[in-house]
Amino acid sequence: MQDGTEVQFKSVTLHNYISAENGGGTKLTVDRDSPSSWETFRLWRVSSTEFHLRTSQGNFITYDTKNNIVSATASTPSLTETFYIERNERKRVHIKHVTSGSYLQVSTTNDITADYDHGVPGWDDNAATFEMTIVSNVIHGDYQLANGLGHDKAKQVLTRHRNSFVTSQDFKFLNKHGFYEFHTELD
Repeated sequence: MQDGTEVQFKSVTLHNYISAENGGGTKLTVDRDSPSSWETFRLWRVSSTEFHLRTSQGNFITYDTKNNIVSATASTPSLTETFYIERNERKRVHIKHVTSGSYLQVSTTNDITADYDHGVPGWDDNAATFEMTIVSNVIHGDYQLANGLGHDKAKQVLTRHRNSFVTSQDFKFLNKHGFYEFHTELD
């Protein structure tokens, strides 16, 4: 999951999608049987497993530990907007708030809360398990390299990229195969 990836989360128990009503500004609900822009979240990658989730209107998902409310009301991301996404091989995920360690789950009133109290959730059909669909997967720039891959891997990727730039050998090849002369004849 790269920085900028758009995802949707469907409750395995209710068979409805997590939704940010009006694209953000209110609490999250799980009451839509088909996804649209309100049910699509863009990942802002913090590390290889930690993310900020951004709504279509630019709000971030946040967790109010005092009132146990998960909403789409934060205008800027911080630790209270950071979530760990655990994945298994069947597209199922658990979403865990990084600082509190609480798993998000669907409540009986179709709200999202972060109070799963049965230990670590299994991958069966429980209130803390969601199916994640990747809508689009787009990599976005330096932030992705530095934070998503870490220093050592980012350095390796950038070195390989830099070494693939056009070199003097490329110009010699072009000249040898007549490309240089073709260009000069047009002048």
